[in-house]
Amino acid sequence: MKKLEIINLILTMGLIAFLFSRLVLKSQGNLDAIIAVVALVLALLVFLMPKSIIKN
Repeated sequence: MKKLEIINLILTMGLIAFLFSRLVLKSQGNLDAIIAVVALVLALLVFLMPKSIIKN
């Protein structure tokens, strides 16, 4: 159950990041926003992955 929750959280974060980047691109059109969002998602993945590896 815990693994499913983590996967769900990652997918939700990815979706939010995608929508946010689309919104920012429409208003400004710069790549910095995309880079920041991708960095945020990667940081979340790195933060969550060790916990899931330790549990298994």
